[in-house]
Amino acid sequence: MVKETVFYDRLGVKPDATESEIKKAFYKLAQKWHPDKNPDKKTEAEEKFKEINEAYEVLSDKNKRETYDRYGKEGLSESGFHSGDPFDIFSQFFGGMGGMGRGGGGGPRRTQDKKIALLVTLSDLYQGKKEKVEIPRNILCPKCKGTGSKREGAVTKCHSCDGNGFKVEVSVHGNMRLQRQVGCNVCQTKGEVIPPGDQCDRCKSQKVIRDTKSLEIDIEKGMKWGEAISFYGESDEAPDTMAGDLIFVLKPKEEDEPELALFQRKGDDLYLEKTISFVDALTGTSFAIKNLRRKEMNITYPDPINPGDTLCLPKHGMPVHGKVKTKGDLFIQFNVTFPTKLTEAQKNTIMKAFHKTPQPPKAGARSLQKLKPKQQQQQQQQQHKNENRFNQDDDDEHTPGVQCAQQ
Repeated sequence: MVKETVFYDRLGVKPDATESEIKKAFYKLAQKWHPDKNPDKKTEAEEKFKEINEAYEVLSDKNKRETYDRYGKEGLSESGFHSGDPFDIFSQFFGGMGGMGRGGGGGPRRTQDKKIALLVTLSDLYQGKKEKVEIPRNILCPKCKGTGSKREGAVTKCHSCDGNGFKVEVSVHGNMRLQRQVGCNVCQTKGEVIPPGDQCDRCKSQKVIRDTKSLEIDIEKGMKWGEAISFYGESDEAPDTMAGDLIFVLKPKEEDEPELALFQRKGDDLYLEKTISFVDALTGTSFAIKNLRRKEMNITYPDPINPGDTLCLPKHGMPVHGKVKTKGDLFIQFNVTFPTKLTEAQKNTIMKAFHKTPQPPKAGARSLQKLKPKQQQQQQQQQHKNENRFNQDDDDEHTPGVQCAQQ
């Protein structure tokens, strides 16, 4: 009969628990309550983590456990016991966590992180979105708790490879003696064997089974393509190993509406091209566009617009990630379509409006001609070649971005 059960209760085991049961219980709880895995309730997690490690430090040591069973925590204090740094205990148990917490050590014992591309549109990034996904992954077999066997003690060290999982194979070629490491064919490189009759019926001694994890991914407003959203410890599970992270990387997806596909993003600003008529370019323009919230937005400008002009609509760009009420700007570049022909009456009306006197062509003046479609195409191709030759773009060179003039 033990004096008290506080430490056993912390790990969720009975006072007669075996060393293996205590170790498994600690492994499970230490992963669950590590402070790095609980950023939203860090204070509570730190306290739980400390309590779990204190209990494991006592119950995993034969002498300390005997003292605790006979005299309780008071007896431990009188014997000079003081709980150590919980992160040091955690690091020793897991072999280091690659910088997690304060545990150093000889490298993390974690399964591989799993990266998955998550396709999102620009309008998704503008509005924010919650995406539900189902991810296949390995989990510890719930029937055998990741042991691979039906009963405790059935797993034994492979005598063929001495538990290493590999054997050294020696071959002689003349005067040369070559050695190479090969996987053990007895235990299939596992380093342990389970008799066929003792193998778990569900996982067939593999210790893990295939399962599906359902997750809801919160894509926050203003996030960028290439950014990653991580789910700590949600990658494949493996026995006596911390699970790696599940990492979703945001990748571009085509918009389902052609109007939304016209927007281009540069940082937190949006860019759009708009074609207007010759008359609108002279007299001012008003038009409507569908924004990335899929709402119609009316835009106006009262003065003349030159072909190629870029005008700005302040604070109508992308939301700035992490700053709820801050947005970039919307820049609209204008193209102008001119009529191919004007009547004499139209010409006279325009000249009258701008107080221009008609000027007849001088004697001997040569008349320009429009290029035929094929000639125009050849001319554009040549111009493009010249631009590539003399104006090479350097993607690594950063220049100051355009800013809206604030009214």
